[in-house]
Amino acid sequence: IRGRDGSHATTWALKAAKDILTESFDPILDGITGRDLLDLMVYAQGAPPWDYTGMHTAVLRHRGKPVAVALMRVFGTQLAELPLVATRATARRQGHARVLVAACQNMLASIGVKTLSLPAASSTVNTWIKGFGFEMMGEAALHMARTSLRILIFPGSSILCKPLAAVDPLEAAVRAVLNSVVDSVVRAIEGPPPQERRAEAGAVA
Repeated sequence: IRGRDGSHATTWALKAAKDILTESFDPILDGITGRDLLDLMVYAQGAPPWDYTGMHTAVLRHRGKPVAVALMRVFGTQLAELPLVATRATARRQGHARVLVAACQNMLASIGVKTLSLPAASSTVNTWIKGFGFEMMGEAALHMARTSLRILIFPGSSILCKPLAAVDPLEAAVRAVLNSVVDSVVRAIEGPPPQERRAEAGAVA
């Protein structure tokens, strides 16, 4: 999802994403204005000097309920960043973050992105390296990412990266079709999100 598009489904998904991220992280505040930058990221907005209009929000649902969210930004084919990944407190340690990160990696690889980066808190570096296959970003690459691309770097975090395996275009197209079919089937079984159901009920009434 890239910002608001006016639909109930998108509004519902972005609100759920914001709730999960707020539950998992301290406020990310502009040091001068005090504005919460998380709002700009989730809703893909900009406010000088911050520009998050290229940010995408990915939401993983399990049994119809949002359980994990990732914020993602693509800087061409050379690099994409995954600055924030969070799982709802009641759904942690069930593999949801792993599924979501893998889906993001596959999607990025399918469009030709070569490397994925993320800022990792000191307490999570070992998990990202041993559990997800990331490594410390080299000094030269980090300098380029900071100065030219202006990736997100949080105080006390380390920038990790992971090369993404190239995906055959035909395989990517087939996968996209299959994912679309699966999404349609799941949506037909689970029904629309609560926000849409309320809207439909109101329309009937």
